[in-house]
Amino acid sequence: MKSKNLFQTASAVIASLLFLLTSEVSGTASCLYCRRSDWAATLLVSYSYCASSDTCLQDRWLYIDRPCASDWKAGKDLSMIDDCKPKRTTCHPFVSKEQAAGQFFNFTETLGANEYCQIDIDATAFVARVVLDDALTLGAYANGNYLKIGEVLDIENGKTSVFAYNGDTSGSITFTLAFRNALQLTVISAIILFSSLMAVQHF
Repeated sequence: MKSKNLFQTASAVIASLLFLLTSEVSGTASCLYCRRSDWAATLLVSYSYCASSDTCLQDRWLYIDRPCASDWKAGKDLSMIDDCKPKRTTCHPFVSKEQAAGQFFNFTETLGANEYCQIDIDATAFVARVVLDDALTLGAYANGNYLKIGEVLDIENGKTSVFAYNGDTSGSITFTLAFRNALQLTVISAIILFSSLMAVQHF
């Protein structure tokens, strides 16, 4: 009888732990989704998140009778780490080198539900460019600023990190991570100036 009660107690504890883990996973997915959706929204659209009910609501101002025990929070104000608590995974880093100027380096990255990665970029020796593309539900930011999908980010000098996260609630996503050793901006300016002078001479 004792062993039966112990078995039932252990089963109940395991079931409770599994429930808590599942709740945390789904909650984080909704949180990341709300964060990405609010950053990507147009001027007249907004997304708000309620942690206590794990709810992301579009245009909350239309629902005055939707209480939230933990208070509604604008998606843009959600901290990816502190509020959403995603799991960290690995994405390719990049070190820009002058010897490889103009070359492209493309990688296909995968982020599971509730996952993010930190993309470390070293442009100490040479200007670097990075693009995150081919994923509509990917969220990304660098230096505290929202990074649009397909937008080119230039790192002229030093080291920086781009944070990419899965802003979808339906499972894993893949995206293209592209790097390029860019020409120095001073070189580009010189080429443009030289081309302009040549055009004037021919004119």
